[in-house]
Amino acid sequence: MQLKSAMKAGRIFLAFGVLEVERCILFDWINWLESSFFEIWLKRKITHSVNDNGGVGMAVRQILMLGDARLHEIAKKVDKRELSEMKSAATDLHDTMMQFRQKHGWGRAIAAPQIGVMKRLILICVDQPLVLMNPEITFQSEELMELWDDCMSFPDLLVKVKRHKACRVKYRDLDWKEHEMAFDNHMSELFQHEYDHLDGILAVSRAVDGKSFALTCAKEKIRIQPNLT
Repeated sequence: MQLKSAMKAGRIFLAFGVLEVERCILFDWINWLESSFFEIWLKRKITHSVNDNGGVGMAVRQILMLGDARLHEIAKKVDKRELSEMKSAATDLHDTMMQFRQKHGWGRAIAAPQIGVMKRLILICVDQPLVLMNPEITFQSEELMELWDDCMSFPDLLVKVKRHKACRVKYRDLDWKEHEMAFDNHMSELFQHEYDHLDGILAVSRAVDGKSFALTCAKEKIRIQPNLT
């Protein structure tokens, strides 16, 4: 009788022990699952957030709009010790421009000051991404072209400006290697537009005259092709 009672008590104790182990495993699994979902949510929150100050991990940044005084600041040269930060900034420039392009249907290049990074850094995305750090213009043609210019910092406005038809540029890449490149026609005007941003100059300051402004909704009514002068 005592033996049977002891065996029964043992089985009950073992059953409770198994249940306790299973309960612990279940709670551990639930805690892990909640933690994993939280981490995923947090990463998405960081990735997709738009931040005026461009916090760490922000892939898409807010573009400064016309009227923001920071657009008129002169950007500082990039120091070699800042390469890591510039690589992150270049990624942010790319992601920001891709989002803008998806929304507006255009956008070929962007300068770091447009996202609040006051460094001499430009990203051009036409055929493939091209990053230019500390660019310097070494040549500009005497021949000019007249065109209607647009800008991500005032996407609803077009401005008629004059640009050099050709230019040559010296710059460094993200590995700090020095390069020289020549631009002409639409690539020349594109680079000059972005280069102006580094010096705090906007296309509205280069308007040909007081009649050289139009809303993008009226672009079908104006002559938007470059007019060589």
